[in-house]
Amino acid sequence: MIQVVIQRNQRGEITAFQVNGHAGYGEPGEDIVCAAVSAISIGMVNAVEAVLGIRLPAEVKEDGFLRCWLPVIADEAAHGKVQLLLEAMVAALQSVETEYGQYVQIRTTHET
Repeated sequence: MIQVVIQRNQRGEITAFQVNGHAGYGEPGEDIVCAAVSAISIGMVNAVEAVLGIRLPAEVKEDGFLRCWLPVIADEAAHGKVQLLLEAMVAALQSVETEYGQYVQIRTTHET
């Protein structure tokens, strides 16, 4: 199962996210659930850099692990755009979870 953890601060903003595991829906290399989650999450990291010119620190491993955290973004407009892209990522991942819930689980944590 793929575990997705979305970390939010006290204002509800996304500060980090982590994706870990494999869906097990299909054979490796043919698993549409793994492909969807990977495309959504890695695509978002790439989109932030390509569209906004902001590099998001990320750690990627071949075993299905991705961790990304947000740097401090002083420009409020840019910060808001990054949050919008992150929320779009969460919405897309939730769509996958709705259809393939036995293979993908999303959990949200809040900073204290």
